[in-house]
Amino acid sequence: MKHWLWLLFLALPAFAQEATPPPGEDWERLRAEVRGLRGQADQMRSAAQQKVEAANVSCWEKFLVSACMDDAKKGKQQTERDAHKIDLEALAIERRVEAHDRQVKQEKRAAKFAEKDAKAARRAEATQLEDEARQRKLAEKAAKDE
Repeated sequence: MKHWLWLLFLALPAFAQEATPPPGEDWERLRAEVRGLRGQADQMRSAAQQKVEAANVSCWEKFLVSACMDDAKKGKQQTERDAHKIDLEALAIERRVEAHDRQVKQEKRAAKFAEKDAKAARRAEATQLEDEARQRKLAEKAAKDE
């Protein structure tokens, strides 16, 4: 069998574990953490952009303008990579929170349908009892009429 298939089989449990959130987590805290991480990444990006703009102005005073601007761009690219890592971390947390929300919604929906089914079963049973009582009354009335 191909070696890459074995890797796929080994990786599947890891994906399954990520999709199912552990019980008892503080979901509001995780939502706040996602917002904080996204804000941190945005702040890093805007600070990097401001740093590049300031460097571009100061680079014109130097002898090797292009090299100075390239260094500023490289610094910005590294900051953007770091911000992207933070965004990925926020995305992973957000996926866990969304999986939890879907699970809660599905549980509520299942409980609602179970309650609806129980009500329908009680109504059907009550209707059946009423029908049986009517049938008995009709049978008694028919017996009296004979």
